[in-house]
Amino acid sequence: MQKKDSAEQRFKRAAHTAFRRIEDEGVVLDLRSSAYYSLNETARAVWEGLNAGLSVAAVAEKLSSEFDETPAKIEGDVVAIVAQLSKDGLIEPRS
Repeated sequence: MQKKDSAEQRFKRAAHTAFRRIEDEGVVLDLRSSAYYSLNETARAVWEGLNAGLSVAAVAEKLSSEFDETPAKIEGDVVAIVAQLSKDGLIEPRS
């Protein structure tokens, strides 16, 4: 992780979202806009890790043990997924 502060940041789902796991993937519904977001297996695992209270770094570490990929690649993917979920207003920082 490149920035210590952002790596230790924790997020939760935004109150205006609903989530459903469908096999290895997931679907998030933004209840304000009625927009659906399809999450692939990796994004679904990030979503669930964040909602379990894990930091961004802890999510990346957990996924490193579950997926057959380099830790650097997984960290980059997690950071990108978190950035996109945040940009779309689907997650917010835990207080």
